[in-house]
Amino acid sequence: MPSYLFENSLMLRGDVKEYLEIGAVRYFLKQSEDLSLYHTYNLKYVIEELDDKGGFQHLKVLSIMYDNNIEYLMNGTDWTRRRQPAFPILKSTTFNNVYKLKVVCRGKLPDKHSFMNLRSIAIDNCNELKYVFSLSVAQNLVQLQSLKVEYCAKVEEITSKERMEDDDASHRITFPRLTVLEFSDLRKLRGFYTGNQRDSSYEIIKPNDESVNKMKETRNDNQVAGSTSFKSKVAQVRASCNALFPSNCISWLPNLEELEMVSENRATIRGLFDKRARVKRKQ
Repeated sequence: MPSYLFENSLMLRGDVKEYLEIGAVRYFLKQSEDLSLYHTYNLKYVIEELDDKGGFQHLKVLSIMYDNNIEYLMNGTDWTRRRQPAFPILKSTTFNNVYKLKVVCRGKLPDKHSFMNLRSIAIDNCNELKYVFSLSVAQNLVQLQSLKVEYCAKVEEITSKERMEDDDASHRITFPRLTVLEFSDLRKLRGFYTGNQRDSSYEIIKPNDESVNKMKETRNDNQVAGSTSFKSKVAQVRASCNALFPSNCISWLPNLEELEMVSENRATIRGLFDKRARVKRKQ
């Protein structure tokens, strides 16, 4: 049961229940700024089992690798009673081969300060994941700069509406600092957010000309349907969906600069944006 601690950095490997019987480990978990869980087991809900009362107030970097038990970082609905945010200064989180991960945060998250400083999310080979975060979590991600999701066989959308969430929550979402997107081999992906398909009354907010100019799609008009590759520097997409970004998502991404879209299935890729989106470009 080896563990490692270097200047507020802690790595746990093995049986988590055994670690929690050690008072010093419980103390260091609360104080840790950089936490790695590597080949751990006997852990299902990260925050509830490792720092239930504290909510990782000091944690800045979280890495979880090769775990076959973890399903969620936290249960958002249950966290309300703590009366303090969870992961308030977390900047980066990585999930690599977390085989049973279902979603980052389960349920509606009423708290508006949890995850508020998160800048980078990277998820790789998490085959039970169906979506990354709910609408209530997405509203908190105003600092998010990079989102990478790769080799997750069941992912259908990136943002999803949970039960009990406000029907108008999608209207309040924006990722003002998000510039990097990488989606690779998400074979069931239907779109960044598909809930708007049920909301016919949504009023599209047009991005301003300056933000649209930043979005330099390196493709010709005849490549919109059936193309196997759009190339750029920032984002990669290998997916099967009609439109990666539905019409109401345009206003969510004011500073996304360049996109690359790669599809192995010509029949299912229609383009980056829903045709209902009205984008006005400068000549």
